[in-house]
Parts: sequence; structure tokens; C-alpha cells
Amino acid sequence: MEEEKNKKLEEIQESLNNIYKVLRPTRWQLLVQGLWRAVGYFIGLLFAIAIVGWILNIMGFIPFMSDFSNKMQEVLSIAKNK
Repeated sequence: MEEEKNKKLEEIQESLNNIYKVLRPTRWQLLVQGLWRAVGYFIGLLFAIAIVGWILNIMGFIPFMSDFSNKMQEVLSIAKNK
């Protein structure tokens, strides 16, 4: 009876080890996942900064941004008319 339990436990342990080997990510997979996360964080940060800057520009807290945006609109309108 005890031998049967030990044998079944060994089989379960072996099965779990095989599952772990299949599911365990490699170092390259971890590297790629980390790079994608870093790119995602960077893009999210850029969006957050752009949105906060836009809101502050609308409220008038950043006066140099409104000058810059007016100049960019002039450049775009000149380029559009050509």
C-alpha cells in the first residue's frame, strides 16, 4: 500500500516537472517580454505627458506651449497651402 502511494507520488512529481519544463520561459523569452513592457511603459508615459501638457496648455499654465503651438499651426497652414 505504501509502495503504491510512493509510486503514484513519484509519477505526479515527474508529471509536474515535465509541465514546469514546458511552461518555463527561456531567458530570451523573458528578455523579449521585458523589452515589450519597457516600450509599453515608455509609450504610455509619452501619452500621459502629452495629455497633461495639453490640458495645462488649455488652462493657460504653460504660456510657452501656446506660442509653440501657434507657430506650429502657422507652419502647417503654410505647408498645407503650398
